[in-house]
Amino acid sequence: MEPSRGDGRYGTGISSGGFMASQLQVAYSGTFKGAGIAAGPYYCGKGGMITGLIACGTGLISTDPEGIEQIARRWSAEGRIDPVSNLAGKPVYTYHGTKDPLVRTSVSDEGVRFYRDFGARTAYHDTDPAGHGWPTPNAPLSCGTTFYPFLINCGNDPQGEMLGHWLGQVNAAAATPRAAGTGGGTRAATTPRSRVRGCGRS
Repeated sequence: MEPSRGDGRYGTGISSGGFMASQLQVAYSGTFKGAGIAAGPYYCGKGGMITGLIACGTGLISTDPEGIEQIARRWSAEGRIDPVSNLAGKPVYTYHGTKDPLVRTSVSDEGVRFYRDFGARTAYHDTDPAGHGWPTPNAPLSCGTTFYPFLINCGNDPQGEMLGHWLGQVNAAAATPRAAGTGGGTRAATTPRSRVRGCGRS
């Protein structure tokens, strides 16, 4: 994603897309200015399918944050990924629902810890009773649902929170004038900031 305001690119996604957003943001931290993640930490599967299924989803074993951080530092020093020092101060927004049956809370927590340990400016929304889905005000599914098309409505606007964390204050969309024979305009939903926990550097 390349916002109309700002001078950088931002990666975001949920589930496998969230893991991919984290991979991109860490490996190409000189290109990606920030990330929005609904998943777990960078390189949590360590290149193995079984490890990925157990550690990155069920949380039955730890993703090993310390080990992953050491790998990232080594690869950075070897030039295999961009310098991890680029992560300092970068905005990273993480979303996780308390009713997500596919990615456990501990996995998401360890993802936030990874970024915090590298000095990223993190925000963590982990209070919604959400299933495994992408939260949006216009979603067709209720908050706790885990089912296709994986778009859930929790009565708030985490997307707006994410954009605000990346770019600063985000204003509501202006109403679109009505045209003959068409419906009305649009509006942007907002959510209380008290539901987002900030950690890392301000």
